[in-house]
Amino acid sequence: MGQSVGAVVAGCAVVPAAIALLRWLEGAEERRKIQVQATQLPACLELFAAALDAGLPLRATVRHLAALVPEPSAELLRGVLGHLDLGRSDSQAWLELREHPVWGQVARDLARCASSGAGVAETLAVHAQEARATARARREMAAHTVGVRSVLPLSCCFLPAFILVGVVPIIAGTIGSFALLG
Repeated sequence: MGQSVGAVVAGCAVVPAAIALLRWLEGAEERRKIQVQATQLPACLELFAAALDAGLPLRATVRHLAALVPEPSAELLRGVLGHLDLGRSDSQAWLELREHPVWGQVARDLARCASSGAGVAETLAVHAQEARATARARREMAAHTVGVRSVLPLSCCFLPAFILVGVVPIIAGTIGSFALLG
């Protein structure tokens, strides 16, 4: 009887921990995906704007971009293409991404431009500049935190080495000199 109660208690503890671990792993994968999309965004938008400036229609540009850009950005563009292929308007298709953390603002502006007829290429160029500035600020912030993040590993390596090379010989020499005196 005691073993089955112990197994139930252990199961009640392990199952939530496993679920929490799986959610954390899924969240880490999603964060990595969003980070990659943020890195790819400026180049994608510049390519998008260049194709539109060259005279390609919006839908054809999205189709070409979905084939050219790397994953995971291509996956998002294929999703927009799927909505366009189903017969949705450009505005409706882009609004599907309105809540996306990276492409959200771009998608809202593209939907607005598609419904109003405003110039899309200029909007994309502005978003590309903003995305590059944001990426630059993120890199600078990461560079500023390198010193702080390196303190613990350096202290874990250099402190024991200092003790072994600097302090231990002094203590050993002092103990040795006391042994000779005594």
